[in-house]
Amino acid sequence: MARLAVVFALVALSPNLSKLKAALYSSGLADTFSNKELAVTVFVPNNDAYSAAEAKYGSMVSSLMANQSLMKQMVYSNVLKGVIKAPFPKSTVETYVTGTFLNLDNYQVQAKGSSANVKQANIVCGKGLAHVVDNVLLMVDLSGGR
Repeated sequence: MARLAVVFALVALSPNLSKLKAALYSSGLADTFSNKELAVTVFVPNNDAYSAAEAKYGSMVSSLMANQSLMKQMVYSNVLKGVIKAPFPKSTVETYVTGTFLNLDNYQVQAKGSSANVKQANIVCGKGLAHVVDNVLLMVDLSGGR
């Protein structure tokens, strides 16, 4: 993939990322991710990841998508301060949501409520990097013991 000017360009140009595009618009973050100076690492769930989350958690995902404040938190919890290339060193890294961390190891990402595998790594977006992942990273466990 060519070097992209901004993270939002990746989302806008990729049909398989249309659900994230909708989430960025509904949360009011499309402009934020259009900033060329944004030097961050973003984990980008593909449409299959959103569909799997919807199938697994049902109306909880729809409610989350409808709540702008919660959507912002969910999106920002998939954003790391600074640029980290894959394969990742085994580490725990803070997200843009204070007190929220992701565990990284090689091509895997672990959140409190879910984990994901990187399917497409190191996509240069302005000063940042994006990694397309196969699951929605959740900072809470929605399974309810399932």
